[in-house]
This record gives sequence, structure tokens and C-alpha cells, in this order.
Amino acid sequence: MTNTQLTPEQYELFKNAERRLKQKRLLYLHFFAMLLGFVFFFVANKVLDYGVTYDWYLWASLLWLFLWCWHAMDVFIFHPFLGKAWREKQREQLVAAQQKKLIKMEAAVERDFAQQKEQAQKELAAEQATQNTLS
Repeated sequence: MTNTQLTPEQYELFKNAERRLKQKRLLYLHFFAMLLGFVFFFVANKVLDYGVTYDWYLWASLLWLFLWCWHAMDVFIFHPFLGKAWREKQREQLVAAQQKKLIKMEAAVERDFAQQKEQAQKELAAEQATQNTLS
């Protein structure tokens, strides 16, 4: 009998693959719906004579084509470059930068505290010296 449980890394890869498959499937469905819409627009404008004085089906088709191209760019271009891995990397860089600033601030505070402590010790020693000379 084999162990069929997935490790967390395998599960994450599986979920990512499922997400990408869903994105691509929806893009292809959007493409076929767009083609049917083009046919519907043409039939309504030219065959059924709806708004026959103007070729509005071209503008409606171009608008839909633009929206589909935007969807395709999101699936194939923007998502791989600006997806989850990119966000996590940016988040890690921002956290590292903030931690570096905090470390610098802590060092500055410690340095100021050490200077103040040293100054207070000098003042205390000066007071004790003046008291010893008076007594």
C-alpha cells in the first residue's frame, strides 16, 4: 500500500495548477462566447435590420475583442509576472527593509542611551568630587 497524502509543497503546487487551469478554461469559454456574440451582433444589425443605418456591430465586436485581449493578457502576461510569487517576494523585500530600519533605529537609541548614561556618570562623578572637596 502506498502513501497517497500530499506534502504541503505538493498541495500548494496542485492548488496553483488548478487555479491556472481554471483561468485558462474561463479564457477559452470567454473566447467562444465572444465569437457567438460577434455572430449575434452581425445577425441583429444586418439580417434583422436592427439599427441598419449604422454598422454598430463592428464597434460592439471591437469593444468585446478589446475586453477579451485584456483578459488574455491578464491570464498569460500579468498573472505570471505579478501573481502570488511576485507579491510574496515584494512583501519579503518590504519586511526586510522595515527590519533593517528598525535595527538602525535600535542602534541609534542604544547609542544615545549610552551617551546619556556616560554623561550622567560624569555629572555624578563631578558632584561627588565637589562634595568631597567641600567636606
